[in-house]
Amino acid sequence: MLKNKRKIWNEYKAQLNNALNDIKTPGKRHKQIPNILTILRMSAPLAIIPSAICGNIPALIGLVTIFSLTDVADGFIARKFNLTSDLGKDLDAICDKIFALTLLLSAAINSPFLLFSVGLEGIISFINIYKKTSGEEPKSSFIGKLKTWALFGLVGAGLTSPYLKINKILKSLFIITTGMQALTIKSYLKENEKNEIQENTNSVVQKEETNVSEINLTKTKNLSIERNMINKPSTKREVIMDKLIEMRQLLANYNNKCIENHNLYKKLKK
Repeated sequence: MLKNKRKIWNEYKAQLNNALNDIKTPGKRHKQIPNILTILRMSAPLAIIPSAICGNIPALIGLVTIFSLTDVADGFIARKFNLTSDLGKDLDAICDKIFALTLLLSAAINSPFLLFSVGLEGIISFINIYKKTSGEEPKSSFIGKLKTWALFGLVGAGLTSPYLKINKILKSLFIITTGMQALTIKSYLKENEKNEIQENTNSVVQKEETNVSEINLTKTKNLSIERNMINKPSTKREVIMDKLIEMRQLLANYNNKCIENHNLYKKLKK
């Protein structure tokens, strides 16, 4: 697991170095335009949260609109001009989470109970990052997609609630969204448990195959001893018989171990 994480981080470092080299090279800078637009969303907390604290609604609406347009533009430009990359996909996912958490925190300034949704969304983000660094590709479930739409509705209601007086709608959306967030976390944990069971099953099968190979090797050695025994002088027959008994005992032990591993494999499979 640790080696796998190191490999992934080394790949990210290599991709970042390539991106920096493109930016430094005049003829290649255009290749990083989608990633630059994506990274701009990382600055969203520095601009949006102060505007929300000051109650500057025009600035808040303008900033949210601008950062939302970068989310649309980076993907469109990358696909239109064939500038897609693994680094861009991962950066887009990370910056989307940062942007969503920024909007939630801004809405929580006037509605503190929304901090609970912020915490749940943080847990979901942590699970996705853990899966990615473990070599797994995070998959978006149906409930996860519904949760995202509910989250957008909650953010919109939270930001406008102090001015439109829609506290009841906000609380209803909060209950729905937190429920979907909890279901999303449950589905991720269940998928992780399923993957661990699969890994354990594969490990047991591999051990069983190893034991079978060792048993076959032992049989080959026994056969070789029996053949050599015929040509040995009678004075060494007892020594050879003792060796043969030891090898057969070893074979019996391997057979027992193989049966135990097979039974364990059946339990894990159930």
